[in-house]
Amino acid sequence: MLNVVLTEFLTISVQQAYTLNTRIGKLKLPVTCMPVFPGLSVFLVLCLYYSVFVPISRRITGHPHGASQLQRLGIGLFISILSVAWAGVFETFRRGYAIRHGYELSFLTPMPDLSAFWLLIQYCLIGIAEVFSIVGLLEFLYEEAPDAMKSIGSAYAASAGGLGCFVASIINSIIKSITRNPENR
Repeated sequence: MLNVVLTEFLTISVQQAYTLNTRIGKLKLPVTCMPVFPGLSVFLVLCLYYSVFVPISRRITGHPHGASQLQRLGIGLFISILSVAWAGVFETFRRGYAIRHGYELSFLTPMPDLSAFWLLIQYCLIGIAEVFSIVGLLEFLYEEAPDAMKSIGSAYAASAGGLGCFVASIINSIIKSITRNPENR
């Protein structure tokens, strides 16, 4: 499930960013730089994860890792739900803005008054979700699997990423066929 969300963010959010203002002062960021932000949030959250989250949650729960692997997976999936919810709210706002200001007919035309940096919220949330889920999953696979099956656990984690891409492309195809203009079929 998380891999489907990750794939969607890396495709749909770039398309959204094409319709938004990517300027910071005089600097204009290329739209294709937007997927860098989830990676940056993963890096920052990983730094904070072991120095802040684990010690605080260790004191609260008494668990040596702060939370069990499955609890961390659950936290990651919950945060991924929040990121998808935020993405839906923002897309509803972005689409309404485009319709109100006459941009709905000019596909991928930047709207100068709407900043692309609103996408950073969903990017940061998905980065946090990825840290909790991936760290929890890998620790679960390495600690719970017998020695002879640890490499199979790693292969499972990698193949889950590919499966997520496959499922995301099926979802995109279904949505595209349902929402297509009947005149263009």
